[in-house]
Amino acid sequence: MKARIPLSAFAALSGLGVAAADMLSAGPLAPSAFADTEAATNAPLSFAASPVRRLSFSLVLAATPSNNVQVSFGRDADADGLLGSLEAGLAVGWDCGKWVLCGDGSTARIVAMPVGTNAVKRLEWDLRIANGRPKSLSVRENGIPVDFGLGESLPPWLFSREWNAFRLCVRGMDRPDERFRAAAEVAGVFVRIR
Repeated sequence: MKARIPLSAFAALSGLGVAAADMLSAGPLAPSAFADTEAATNAPLSFAASPVRRLSFSLVLAATPSNNVQVSFGRDADADGLLGSLEAGLAVGWDCGKWVLCGDGSTARIVAMPVGTNAVKRLEWDLRIANGRPKSLSVRENGIPVDFGLGESLPPWLFSREWNAFRLCVRGMDRPDERFRAAAEVAGVFVRIR
C-alpha cells in the first residue's frame, strides 16, 4: 500500500527565499492488510536550489520488538516517483527493537541500541552541513544521546544535494503510530516540512 504526498513547493519556495511551514505531514500511514507487507509514502523534494546548512527531523513511534519504521532520503534515479531501497542515500529508523542507520544504497547497517525504556520513542536527528558536506550530527532518543559510532569524521553519505525524494515506510505486526517531521535550513531561509 502506498500514498503519495506532493512536496513540489519545497524547491520553489526555497529558491525564492520564502520561508514556509507545515508543507508536509507524514504519518500515521494506513495499516497494511498483511503482516509481511509494508505501508509507505513517497514525496519529491529538492536541496539543489540553495545551500543547505542544516537538516533536522523527528520520528515518533510506538516502538515494539516486531515493528519497523524507516525514513529514507535519496535520488529517484528512474523517476518513477518511488524511492527504492537501492536509491536511498540515507535510511534511518527503528527495526525490531534497535535503531538502524544505512547509507549510500548499502545493505550494511549501523545499529544503535535504544537508550530508554519508553514504549513511545522520539528520535531527533540534527545534521549540520557546511559546503554541502556533513559537519556535525546530534541524534537523540527522547532527549538522550544515541551513539551510532560514526565518530567526528562523518561519512559523506549523510547528506547529498542530489537527493530528490523522501520515503516513510512501516512494516510489522504491531501498529507503530508513526509521525515524521523534517526541516531544512537553507542559506538564510528556513523551510519546515511537517
